[in-house]
Amino acid sequence: MNDTPMVEVVMPLNRLANRCGYFFNCCRTKGYEDKPAVNNGYNCNHPDCGDADEGVGKCLASACPLAYPADGLTRCEQCKECESCGDENCECDDDLMVVSIPQSEFDGRYMELVQPEPDEEGSNEKMSISFAEALTAINGNNPEKIYFDYSFINDEGERVDRKDNHLPTIYEDWYGECDLCPSNDAKIMDVRIRTDSGQEFALNDDDLEFCDFMDALATRFGLNTQTMNKQQFRARLSRDYNIPDDNCTLAPHLLDAILDYAEGMDSDAQYHFLCAMFQYTSVEESLLQRVEY
Repeated sequence: MNDTPMVEVVMPLNRLANRCGYFFNCCRTKGYEDKPAVNNGYNCNHPDCGDADEGVGKCLASACPLAYPADGLTRCEQCKECESCGDENCECDDDLMVVSIPQSEFDGRYMELVQPEPDEEGSNEKMSISFAEALTAINGNNPEKIYFDYSFINDEGERVDRKDNHLPTIYEDWYGECDLCPSNDAKIMDVRIRTDSGQEFALNDDDLEFCDFMDALATRFGLNTQTMNKQQFRARLSRDYNIPDDNCTLAPHLLDAILDYAEGMDSDAQYHFLCAMFQYTSVEESLLQRVEY
């Protein structure tokens, strides 16, 4: 029994042909010298190909045994002028195919997930997937075009809803004043991620903490390689390393003195100075390499 998780996606016929294993060009294949140039060499050797000429299958959207035409299921991102783009009268998706592939092979740069059909009441609940699946689905997007919604329970036991969160803005705040963020260990729920390209996913994770959520997004989109200023560095020390606290050898006034002293140094000198100051803490050198102010 094959337990590989599968997803249904939309991709161009040409991309499907490059991966299906049945596409070939009869005009350039040994053994087909006496055959006609069927479909201009755009051929299929699948035994269930729906259209053949003298035994030579045609690679056509209408004849594919592995997929079926999108027929308005998706919006063609390359089409800028089609007034009916994405609806049932649209013709720009004639060569877009719906096919099931292993979830691990999904790449949001070249395909998109098929969204569920509206139910009888007309609602259109977005696809519910895990956070890991969503990260794969939105891979390749510009982080500037990623937004998310979530809810959490605050310290007073009240539900707080946060809508239309812009990923880079929230990330910057997360490393700064945290005016827009809950505590790192806050369990977030009803999370939805969407992109400007039209992707939108509801997450079905039951035990997702805000810190893990932001760390995963930052890692996927390279946000955690950005430099940090003094304020962001101090916030990171407090958030991830509990520096300073009542039991820390770096008391608040000493930490502030270290950070003030490092200000204005050239990058190499600043890095080596901070390494010396934090050598007896759990702060990684990779983090210190990102400090520059």
